[in-house]
Amino acid sequence: PGNDQDNMGETTDVGAKGIDVSYAQGAIDWAKVKAAGIDFAMTALFVVIFVEQWLTSGSHIPAYIGLGCTLLCLLLFGSGNFILPSMICIMTLLLAYRKGEKKYAH
Repeated sequence: PGNDQDNMGETTDVGAKGIDVSYAQGAIDWAKVKAAGIDFAMTALFVVIFVEQWLTSGSHIPAYIGLGCTLLCLLLFGSGNFILPSMICIMTLLLAYRKGEKKYAH
């Protein structure tokens, strides 16, 4: 975990340092980002992909599955441990949904 100084000059444990990156920022020099002590980057690309799929998809069920699983796992496991359970939940439900769609398509 990274350390930072609070406004009183004391060192506090703030966890991993990250940045939010979007397409509008242009080319990113990832070597400089790493040298600055940044541990991860959250990209706005995920939001763009979600919105694009929402607007072009005939069914919003996959989006609801993703949002529902993520929120449920966030509540159950907390912000530090929800990603892996969320992915497992999403994949399981999406596979079941896809199997059901194929079954009714014939």
